[in-house]
Amino acid sequence: MYSFSFSADTDAYKAWLWRQFYHNETKLYLQGGKKWRTAFFMVLPVLMLLAYRANGKANNLFVAGFLSIGPLSWILLHLQKRSHLKKQIKDYVGSKPVQITIDEQGLLYQTDNANTALQWSYFSEYEEFEDTFTLYAEEKGAAPVVLPLHGIADNGPMKELVYHHVKPQRE
Repeated sequence: MYSFSFSADTDAYKAWLWRQFYHNETKLYLQGGKKWRTAFFMVLPVLMLLAYRANGKANNLFVAGFLSIGPLSWILLHLQKRSHLKKQIKDYVGSKPVQITIDEQGLLYQTDNANTALQWSYFSEYEEFEDTFTLYAEEKGAAPVVLPLHGIADNGPMKELVYHHVKPQRE
């Protein structure tokens, strides 16, 4: 059994949240073959505007406006996610420390007011980022669980428990 204290009100955790956010955004739009699709999707409206400027046909302006809806919605979605994360970080002020216990059975989260025990079978897959695991539940709509092992000096045995009991996330 391994146990450690954790507080979401630390600067290191907030910095990790921002790194995780931008890692996920990069993965969503730029990894794999997605970077060419994203570049094409962003450049095509600009090319149509240039075609309108060159020959003055209204069809090109209409198409450019229509094609701009996609990139603009991507930007608005990104700004909305960023705003949500800022609000979430602002709400961390004054958060109480959490005692996390990891063993062969699963995870136990303890605060002053509550205890939550989660068996390993509850999780279907994990994603690892900078020695922090995001554990995803089997059931649809369940919130993922963040297991922050990045601040622990000897976290090898705890990582091995996650590797042993939960499958890695499929790409």
